Amino acid sequence: MKRILVIIILLGFVQAAWSQNLQHGSGGWYTYVGNYRLNGDWGLHFDSQIRLKNLTGAMQQWKNRVAINHQIRSNRTASAGYAFAILGGEKRRYEHRIYQQWIRRAPLGKADVAHRLRLEERWIDSAFQLRTRYSVRATHKLNQKGNWYMAMGNEYHFRLSEGKTDQNRANFGIGHKVGPKLSLETTYINQWIPGKTQNQMNHVVQLSVLTHLTLDWD
Repeated sequence: MKRILVIIILLGFVQAAWSQNLQHGSGGWYTYVGNYRLNGDWGLHFDSQIRLKNLTGAMQQWKNRVAINHQIRSNRTASAGYAFAILGGEKRRYEHRIYQQWIRRAPLGKADVAHRLRLEERWIDSAFQLRTRYSVRATHKLNQKGNWYMAMGNEYHFRLSEGKTDQNRANFGIGHKVGPKLSLETTYINQWIPGKTQNQMNHVVQLSVLTHLTLDWD
């Protein structure tokens, strides 16, 4: 299992070798992720992300996503949600998206590993697209206290409606737990997007704020 995980992640980082005709770009993704526990095994999820070209340039995307989570077991969670995105570029477009996902967490040696499978029904303007995503992410504590950690993983996107690869994202990052309910992460993402005549390789820096809160309805 360890070898399989390492191979999956390394394949993401060597994907540039698969592409002979490659154009490079850069970007900055700024993200907030919030998980809010309700009563029992139910919870809410919200995340917002703005993507800029060249770290501080023009907006490429602004996405907001909400979901309801149900913890099936201590290490398994099912979710369903909705996302709305404004897509930048030469012509501004709008996306409505509903999705369903399954997350399973399991220890692997001294690391914690999360597998996520997501199905997305997307409407970009008037065009429909069905996409699936598989992500694997491993985190490992860097000190005895456990407030510093590193994370690495890979996420593969496939367009079921068209029968082709959408993109791949390999990532490596460092995180700091400020407290039991707040974490900060800095991540490098290597995003590979296949094109008709030329493939795109984006080098992305992602800054994330993550919260884990409990909502009291009493």
